[in-house]
Amino acid sequence: MFFLTPCKKKEVVKYFITGGNGFIGSYLLHKLVNDKHAAEIHITLRKNSNTWRIASILDKINVHYIDLQDFDAVKRLLLTIQPNYLFNCAEVSKHTASFEKQSTFFLQSSQIALNLMEACKLINLTAFVHTCSSLIYENTTTSITEQSVINPICNKGLVKLTQRNIYKYYARQFDIPVRLARVFRAYGPMESRERLILTLFDASKNQNIIKLAAKDVVRDYIFINDLINGLLKMAYSPLPHGEEINLASGKSYNSFTIATIINNLVVQKINFSEEIYPAVAADRINCKVNINKAKKLLNWQPMIPVEEGLAQTYKWWKNYYG
Repeated sequence: MFFLTPCKKKEVVKYFITGGNGFIGSYLLHKLVNDKHAAEIHITLRKNSNTWRIASILDKINVHYIDLQDFDAVKRLLLTIQPNYLFNCAEVSKHTASFEKQSTFFLQSSQIALNLMEACKLINLTAFVHTCSSLIYENTTTSITEQSVINPICNKGLVKLTQRNIYKYYARQFDIPVRLARVFRAYGPMESRERLILTLFDASKNQNIIKLAAKDVVRDYIFINDLINGLLKMAYSPLPHGEEINLASGKSYNSFTIATIINNLVVQKINFSEEIYPAVAADRINCKVNINKAKKLLNWQPMIPVEEGLAQTYKWWKNYYG
């Protein structure tokens, strides 16, 4: 007599993503949906969330409409889902000079961080990846490593630093597998139209004169697909709890170089002037970044040069806005 041995059911990997409708979160979602391995993907949204970046894949993911500031709702959801990987891409803070608005962002961001950590104490996570920011660093002309001085020079950097400290504390005190990605200037198709690159594309169409930051102000531009690969590497790699890693291209450009590259792509050339603009602290930060730690611990490095990344972004902009 022969007995059939039942096939062992393949375990489904569960992902939980906050901020899935944002620039970084949406790319992470598209990447996970397009991957061929078995996965169950959950995201949180608010009722009024704009989902234009993920409209084509909403039917392939599980959407939960909750307020991340509501601890009981967060706890119930995580206990129900029991995710393997949690990516926190939620963006609460914005650049603002208003004390009232910034204090609100500060309190909301801190509450969300505390809620997520308290709920994560109750589940068996493989990795919690938080998209921190380069804005926590002190402004410097030297190469930025993970050991560089932390001293934010803008309100948003202060908010990000506070979140970072909460996650570091819980990683150390409660052994939560937190990984902190210090993200530099991500760009690519579907990014916000208010950011420099899409503003330059719009200026080529509208023939507006654009004022650019001083030539001695440089930024590190990392293409969004490279960043997503880095975030996934952080989730899947065996890292100490609370590890922090710079995710950047390792190359720096001033805004005039970016505008010149774009002028080689567009039909109508951009008119720009050499003025210090705008007078916002975050836009005066110099970013020369050392990514040796990411290369060593993650076996990761960016693959898309800025010329190719801008060309891909322009192609998308031309189809979407042009």
